[in-house]
Amino acid sequence: MAMMIGVGGINYLFQIVIGRTLTIEEYGTVNSLLSLTSIISVPGTILAMIISKQISIALAKGNTSAVKSLARIFIIATCLIGLGLVLIEICLSGWIGRYLHVNETGYVVICCVISGLTITLQSFAGTIQGMQKFFEYGFQSFITAICKIGFSVLLIISGFKVGGPLWGMLIAQVATLCYCMRVLQRAFSGENYIPVDIKQTLWNCSRDLWVIALGQLNISILTNCDLILVKRFFDETDAGIYSAAIIIARLVMYVSTMLIYVLFPKVANQTAQGKDTQKLFLKSLVANLVIIAAGCAGIALLGKWIIQLFLGNAYLQSYDMIKIALVYIVPVSVFTIITNYVSATDKVCFFTVSSTVGTVLVLTAACVFHATIMQMLLIMGFILAMVCMVNIIHILVRK
Repeated sequence: MAMMIGVGGINYLFQIVIGRTLTIEEYGTVNSLLSLTSIISVPGTILAMIISKQISIALAKGNTSAVKSLARIFIIATCLIGLGLVLIEICLSGWIGRYLHVNETGYVVICCVISGLTITLQSFAGTIQGMQKFFEYGFQSFITAICKIGFSVLLIISGFKVGGPLWGMLIAQVATLCYCMRVLQRAFSGENYIPVDIKQTLWNCSRDLWVIALGQLNISILTNCDLILVKRFFDETDAGIYSAAIIIARLVMYVSTMLIYVLFPKVANQTAQGKDTQKLFLKSLVANLVIIAAGCAGIALLGKWIIQLFLGNAYLQSYDMIKIALVYIVPVSVFTIITNYVSATDKVCFFTVSSTVGTVLVLTAACVFHATIMQMLLIMGFILAMVCMVNIIHILVRK
């Protein structure tokens, strides 16, 4: 947990560093491209969760000899999926560039390759997590974060500008992939390869696939779509200013969602024991809302000072936009808590359907109502708040 929190801090530092070393317009372009990469890399997150679960089940049953076989199947399948998606994304790179008003198609191509590497990397990370090698699992995220910020700074200084953070991310993914391969090579050294029933394995993976897929896709879209939509419907300066505002506003989300590290294991444990988890959810929700309220108050009072400290005077004009960004970030934070709570229970159908409908409505409303950034975010935040309210009521009243 401590290492993952540290990784989150390094990733936040990455945003501060590139914000200080790039122009406002370049900063907006980089963040919109990184948000796009996060969304199109969702298949990797989904596969990692499935792989981790299947590996854990095999170990729990004492079937350690099958783990190597399962890992091999999953890694090969994930590599093929990643390669296929990269080829499709590269074919669409011209259209994506025009949609985001990115003149250099090469930047989009780099993002496509990063997403493919991320998907492949997640199969290794999911295997490591499923084998309960938690230090190695945390350390691979640490390698990614350190390499990303280190190489990005070097490349920006060398004159790569927007390409610096993108190439830095690509190098970081390659370095982490090499580390994960080494970890699994050592773990499986001496283990015999025992064939497993591929059809049964695929069936086991597919049972919860739609729930996991929709859940992770909704989270990824809702936490990243605002940057992409601002880049799409407004100019580069607006995108850069909003990027700075959302980075500060997300401090509220980062702090509040730390509860997830405590909430998820407790809910999963009580669910497995057949105990009621509603009181635990309510306590966590209240604590989350208190943290959010305190964070919003702190940003309102110290916002200008935080901007000057983190990003410099050039971004002071983003202060007023932080308040607008919070209108959307607050329901996103609550939605994240609800998502992780529901994922740890065995009652996910209602949430999956309602959150998917909500995500579609959020995107549709943003595409229709975007006369100003404030109008777009107010409508998006209102819809997501309603989705959260409906699900909170459903969780508290269900038997």
